This record gives sequence, structure tokens and C-alpha cells, in this order.
Amino acid sequence: MFAIRSQSDKPRQRRDMKRRFIIPALAAILVAFTMAASACDKTNPPGFELDSLAIPPQVITGELVTVAASARNNGGSEGVYTATLKIDGQEIETRDVMVPAGAVETLIFTVTINEVGTYGVQLNGLASVLKVSSVSDLLPEESDEAERMVTLPRN
Repeated sequence: MFAIRSQSDKPRQRRDMKRRFIIPALAAILVAFTMAASACDKTNPPGFELDSLAIPPQVITGELVTVAASARNNGGSEGVYTATLKIDGQEIETRDVMVPAGAVETLIFTVTINEVGTYGVQLNGLASVLKVSSVSDLLPEESDEAERMVTLPRN
């Protein structure tokens, strides 16, 4: 006997072919791509470098001080960089920043110091010195010469 097929059988054949071959092939490609991407992340993890510590050399007591630095990710995948600000060895604040692969993110900390003195500022291995003065320390001192000056009337 002969099997008689009509034109309506062709769409069913196409659907069957998609189910049997194309969908599993696409799934296998997707799995392979996902595995390759995760392998890249493991073989080339994030690599961080902190540079460009910026801090004013001198401020007045009670003035807001901004401490900034750049975190660079030289690695092959994004990652979280954790930075800890210390003043005279005391931990002040810790901050996390997400840094994409090959990118640079700026970390900004703000603090206020209310006591006159010289302070060591550290941010994950970078260090600087901050001098905190009172307003009166910054005013010019009167000298004996100023006392001897006389103002003469104008003609």
C-alpha cells in the first residue's frame, strides 16, 4: 500500500524537525556559550589597583575634608573593590564599589576633624598627611613692626 500524504502534512513535518533537531542544537550551543563565559571569568578574575589619592594638605577644624582615590580593574571580569579609610590608624569608613573589567571608578570619602593636629590618612595602602589648623593659626601674627607704623594725614 501506498501512504498518501497531503499538503497539510508538511507543516507538521517542519514542526517535528524543529522539535527533534533545531531546538536541541540551540540549547547545546547556549549551554556551551554559558560554560565558556563562566570559564573566562574564572581564568581572568578582576585585578584591582588603587591610585591617585587626593587629599587637601591643610584644612580648618570643623571643615569638611574630601578624600578621593581611583580604583582601576585591570582584570578580565567585573568585581567589587573594598576600600577602607583610616585616620591615624583608626578605621573611619569602609566602602564597596563595583568596577567593570577595564574600567576606573572613583571612591570619595568625606570626614570632619574637629581637633588641631597633623593626621596620617590611609586608604588601602596609599597614604598622605593632613594638617588641621584652627582659624587663628591661619591669621597673620602681629609683629613689632606693625606697632611702629604710623599713619600720616594726606595733604
